Amino acid sequence: MKKLITAFLLFFILFLVSCGMPNSHDYSSDVVITRVGSDQIYLNGFRVHFYNSQIKINPSVLLMYTIADDDYSLISNFNSHIRNSSNYYNGTPATFLDNGRLDNVESAAGNKTIYFYEFSGQDNNQNNINVSGSPNYTFSNMTAYHDYYFMIKKEVSEDNSGFYFVLDIFKDSKDSQNLLYSINLFRYDGNSFLSDLRKNEISSENDYSFYDDSTYNEGDNYDIQLFLALCIVPSSDSSYSNIFWTQPVSFEINSRNQ
Repeated sequence: MKKLITAFLLFFILFLVSCGMPNSHDYSSDVVITRVGSDQIYLNGFRVHFYNSQIKINPSVLLMYTIADDDYSLISNFNSHIRNSSNYYNGTPATFLDNGRLDNVESAAGNKTIYFYEFSGQDNNQNNINVSGSPNYTFSNMTAYHDYYFMIKKEVSEDNSGFYFVLDIFKDSKDSQNLLYSINLFRYDGNSFLSDLRKNEISSENDYSFYDDSTYNEGDNYDIQLFLALCIVPSSDSSYSNIFWTQPVSFEINSRNQ
């Protein structure tokens, strides 16, 4: 009887596999993201390194921001709701709402709430581009055969009303001349970041809500946290079917950084 049950279970499992039963893979040993220090050109950056060039994947990176002096557990909440706290290698797509906030991820910052915000992007010809949409997100022209560097610098807006970020993407070395792509990154609503904290542009409903407080005065500097996470979707000929996210890696930029 036991042999009959065992044989039946084996047949059932093989049947499910042959019918396309989902098969998940943990890619955490295949890829790592690290911070890259500042230099004379760039404020900071990120390096994406693939340890296994044979994996069959469609990788993309997502760059997000929050305007606050800390991430206040936003990363751990991203891990819970996007990476999936019960199974970190079976995540879900990142979806942004009309107000620019990442859906289902928030964190308490004292008596306030902060969020991950999407960037709005422009190419070098000032054409608007989607830098937060699944599955390509901010940049997806990647393979597992190379390292990639995502370097950040600041530029003053043409009308001198504030600043925006420029994301320069390199392959194999940030010091090489192999610049793959350059993206201008503005706030979620397409506006520039504020040069200083002007109260008439700070709202409890927008990305500056953390600084909607009488203790912050016009002219004060402030902090912006940048976060980069890698998303892996298996290629069509992969044996696996799950979405995988790395934990977001972050660094802080002060509004006075040049």
